[in-house]
Amino acid sequence: ALAGVPDQVVKRAKELLVRLEKENIKAVDLSEAEFEDTEQASLEALVIDDPLVERIKHMDLDRTTPMDALTELKEIQDEIKRRER
Repeated sequence: ALAGVPDQVVKRAKELLVRLEKENIKAVDLSEAEFEDTEQASLEALVIDDPLVERIKHMDLDRTTPMDALTELKEIQDEIKRRER
């Protein structure tokens, strides 16, 4: 017996602890999955609706000179910095 507690009580307490730990793990896993789904959907919405993404997507990189690409990149970078203010 643990500190005078009957073995049967200790055994039952251990069983309950195992069950609660399993339930908690399931709840945490579910919460994490829900969070990841929500986070991914939020990120996708931000990216899909962003005009800068569209601008990059429609660039013809095969016909863009390195200098034009750097100029475009600088403009996109400036726009991102403006948004962060």
